[in-house]
Amino acid sequence: ETLGSSSVICSDKTGTLTQNKMQVVDIQDVNGNNSNKSFTLELGCMCTDSQIVTKDGREEAEGEATENAIVNAGLKIGKNKENLYRMMQRVNEIPFDSERKMMTTIHKIGSKYRIITKGAPDILIKKCKKIYNNEKIEDLTNNNKATILNKNDKMAKEALRVIAVSYLDIDILPSKIDSNLENNLIFVGLIGMYDPPREGVKEAVATCRKAGIKTVMITGDHITTAKAIAREIGILRPNDLAITGSE
Repeated sequence: ETLGSSSVICSDKTGTLTQNKMQVVDIQDVNGNNSNKSFTLELGCMCTDSQIVTKDGREEAEGEATENAIVNAGLKIGKNKENLYRMMQRVNEIPFDSERKMMTTIHKIGSKYRIITKGAPDILIKKCKKIYNNEKIEDLTNNNKATILNKNDKMAKEALRVIAVSYLDIDILPSKIDSNLENNLIFVGLIGMYDPPREGVKEAVATCRKAGIKTVMITGDHITTAKAIAREIGILRPNDLAITGSE
């Protein structure tokens, strides 16, 4: 009876409307190709908390879905996170938080340290001063920024969750580990992941609409990605409204 009197259903996206089985489907560098694919995935999988486990004789990531996707993509090209940690020991971290929209890990390489930061592209790009381009480090120009943000937007319109990856090598680690380390970074690449809709979701949304129930999707994803997925499953139709959390 209670459900029968419902007029609006609000649903989480990831794992409810979608399968929560993220897969890396696109990697872009500053020029819009994937020449930095190997290095992007190396840095990306090191800056995760996912563990590598063996299931049915096969190695795979275990942890949060987005990070699993990056670690599994690394495994496919021979970039095993645990092997990388043996060469570049993880010595500290700045955990992800929803306000910064970034996560950082710190690794010891010989006598130096490598800071790896991954996060929302529109936030991370503001923290970068350089770009990694075909194994060379160059200044980050306004043109580069525009290209990166355009690529991010294009990938998001294809219903991909997009993560940017950057790094910085330093000689001395400061005594205080905080977000001040997440500055003057070198942008490396964008990782685009797809999470397919659950079977039957599109039909369930259509059934709700026939019954006069409005369906609303709530997600932490970038608004462009969210809109693309909402269109795919029939929640967002022409002239419907999508708003950000701050709005």
